[in-house]
Amino acid sequence: MALLSIFEQLFGRGLITQIVSFIITRGAKDLILMRKDTLKVLFLATDQSHWPAISHSLKESGFELAVQFIETSEQLTEAFLAGGCELIIVDLDSDSVGLSTSARLREEHRLDIPIMAFTASIANLPFGHLVAAGANDCFTLTDLDRLPFAVRRELEAARLRSGLRNEAYQAHQECQGLGRKVAALRELFEHVNDENRQIRLQLATNIKRAITPTIRELKTSTQKRTLHLASILEKDLAEITSPFISSLQQNFPTLSPRELEICRLIRSGLTSNEIALTLKVSPTTVQKHREMIRRKLGIINLDTNLQIYLQSTFPPEK
Repeated sequence: MALLSIFEQLFGRGLITQIVSFIITRGAKDLILMRKDTLKVLFLATDQSHWPAISHSLKESGFELAVQFIETSEQLTEAFLAGGCELIIVDLDSDSVGLSTSARLREEHRLDIPIMAFTASIANLPFGHLVAAGANDCFTLTDLDRLPFAVRRELEAARLRSGLRNEAYQAHQECQGLGRKVAALRELFEHVNDENRQIRLQLATNIKRAITPTIRELKTSTQKRTLHLASILEKDLAEITSPFISSLQQNFPTLSPRELEICRLIRSGLTSNEIALTLKVSPTTVQKHREMIRRKLGIINLDTNLQIYLQSTFPPEK
């Protein structure tokens, strides 16, 4: 900054501004000339008299041009179908297709191609109206030096939009792939559940055939203790084929193993005294467990029978 102030004092601000402007302009021009792009252009005009000036402006800036002259909308449609077009220049002074028609056809063919509107006179350049009709930018003979920069800007914007569309498509494909994997896992999970149900059914059948007759013999005993244990054994065997404990533990993970066992006995219909006798604890201890269970189940302040709640919330499988 100090060096710039010294130069301004020696040569004046105006000269310094001109020098800086020249350096920037020259550097930008040299940068453009480093790139050689072949640009396929559709020039919409019935009179090609303005094309030499337009092409000269683009070629000076490093573009190599492949131009196709378009005079009708049918020719424009054929050019779109052929593909490869990168830029449309509409000569408003002699265009028979129309800017809005060009923009409409571009949309119908789902093409992201810049449209540059051109006219020889500034009086024929209602910028806002032309942009609304579909032009990306507008030019006259007097400002054709802006055309190369505008073309590169719009081509880069189109390239970025294309990249975003590709990324969106890839993301969509990945989501669909994940959806298919989720569906496959769901099908596998259902298959495993079906197998588990078949195993439980087979286990229940085996218990009924092999163990139930023995329990019936025990229940014919006259000893009260034997009858009580046989009844518990019968209910325990029924619970082997039931998902009650695992479901209860999954829904209420804070329940302790002892509380889970008491829940099983309560659901089976045992009273507190019977549970105390079975577990060899006092009825007071069982009552404390019942209160803690109700608290963990969220029914501590509800007038709900614990046995009915467990049976209705986790009904036995048919």
